[in-house]
Amino acid sequence: MNIKHFSLIICCMLFAQAFECIAEGQEIAKGNLLMEFDFSSNELGEKFIVKRGVWKVKDGVLSGNEIESEHHAASCHLIQETKNAIFEFRLKSSTDAMNFNVGFDPVKGELNKVGHIHAVSITSKIVSMTVAGDKKSPKENPAARLGRAKLNLKNDTWYQVRLINIGDECRVSIDGKTLLVGKHPEIAVRKPAIIFRAFGEGIQVDDIRIWEIK
Repeated sequence: MNIKHFSLIICCMLFAQAFECIAEGQEIAKGNLLMEFDFSSNELGEKFIVKRGVWKVKDGVLSGNEIESEHHAASCHLIQETKNAIFEFRLKSSTDAMNFNVGFDPVKGELNKVGHIHAVSITSKIVSMTVAGDKKSPKENPAARLGRAKLNLKNDTWYQVRLINIGDECRVSIDGKTLLVGKHPEIAVRKPAIIFRAFGEGIQVDDIRIWEIK
């Protein structure tokens, strides 16, 4: 094998490794920091809109709890319009049953559907991603699962969660490990907020940061 052929093989190998890193979401560059909350002021800022349940800040942490009579997950919208963006936050459950959901709606007029875009559900044992169905025509446009992976999350332990929306993909990692990569054309639209949903009691969120993607 001559030096020219050997160099070509090395270049191909390096390209393949670089492509693999990008495919796993490891080399996506952060752009401008759009938003950051560490809740050190012990106040729920004006960017947070509580829709259901009880969301409050105590001891520098955002806590979400259902109200049983509402028969609905506690939900809180953090207002920040994004399209391609990186979302990071710490997540913990103070109960034995982690049951948390984070998702997105479309900016009005972006999609010809009624309902959400996609969401990621995190329990103690499973992380899954779904794209929502159309509420006005659920049979023609039903919900669909985009991915699922096993977890083993411990009670009362902080975990670092990262979501990346880029183009028609959503990538999910926990503690630096990429677990899911879901793909759907609806993911590519603009989103007015990130939505946190807590089922039951004991969900805690901290150190929320949102970046643009370069």
